[in-house]
Parts: sequence; C-alpha cells; structure tokens
Amino acid sequence: MTYTERLKACELPTLHYRHIGGDMIEMYKIFAGKYDTAVMPGVNREGTILGLQKKTRVRPTYDLRKYYFTNRALNIWNSLLNHVVLSDTVNMFKSIA
Repeated sequence: MTYTERLKACELPTLHYRHIGGDMIEMYKIFAGKYDTAVMPGVNREGTILGLQKKTRVRPTYDLRKYYFTNRALNIWNSLLNHVVLSDTVNMFKSIA
C-alpha cells in the first residue's frame, strides 16, 4: 500500500497536518503564559487581544528563516476563531482545534 492509502486505512491525518497541529498547541501554550515570552522573541502581542504580529515586516533572506517557528505558525494562529484561542485548557484547545 502507498503512504496515502495506509493513512486512509488507519484514519490518520497527514504528517503536514500533524505538524501544524503541534505548532498550534505550542502557540497556545506560549499565548496562555505557560512558557516564558523569551521563547518566541520574534512576536509582539500588540494589536488585537487575540492576534499576534511579527516584529519585522522583512522577508526572510535565508532559506532557513523561512521555516522558523514564528514564520510558519503566526499566520495560521491568527486565522483561528476567537473561541478556539480563548480556550481554558490545552486539552480543550486540542479538542476544538
């Protein structure tokens, strides 16, 4: 069986989807204050209460910077619904998102 056929047979999401889910859980932990804010130095909590902004508006010049946590996770985080972001616990966040 191919990879996609095995995923369908086992009813599992793709690796890309699981990677995004893990990033969103980490963003929730940072946003909820479970981690130190120094973990994510490239992000401001300015603007809206729920949205996060990148500190710099400059495009990454090196390929490595394209794949930094802040570059790959902030746009997805800002597209989440308010009730998802304002979840009380990590487990509630996981079940909603």
